Amino acid sequence: YEQCTEKIKKIIEIFGNVGITPRGFAPPGWGVSDSLVKALVDFDFNYIAGSIDNSVAVDKSAQSSQAGLKNVSAFFTTKLGNIVNIPRNWDIRKSDVQRAEQIISTGGVLGLHGHILNEYMGQKIGNGITEEALANVAKLLDHIEKNYSDTQFKTFYELSQDVLAQSSQSQT
Repeated sequence: YEQCTEKIKKIIEIFGNVGITPRGFAPPGWGVSDSLVKALVDFDFNYIAGSIDNSVAVDKSAQSSQAGLKNVSAFFTTKLGNIVNIPRNWDIRKSDVQRAEQIISTGGVLGLHGHILNEYMGQKIGNGITEEALANVAKLLDHIEKNYSDTQFKTFYELSQDVLAQSSQSQT
């Protein structure tokens, strides 16, 4: 826990130096522990993008098992105490419109996953921001725009605020 809090303090300092207050966290290398989640809650983070599963069959009851948090919904937000896990379930390079269609039709959250770099320290990541990946995202957005006029696009922060607000309303 202490190691997590020290790193989070550093993160807050770095972002604070440029006027940004971080409210969410995407764990590097998918390293998620109970200590990390507790530390994020203690520092008032609202969400963690802590689970990924780009390959599990789309089903309302599907659990994430690929990387990060396990046994949380692969397609819906999961409240972990006072923090919300937002699943990432659509790879910007490899996933297709059909997968997005399936996720949307279940009422799930379509959480895109990609990296700024396609290669890091000599290791190919595979889903970095490339022309191919951007074309795939553009195809997805075109499809959504044409077929789902009532779709709401939200940041992970906005989504977490909605989930936390609904949770506090149901407790009153």
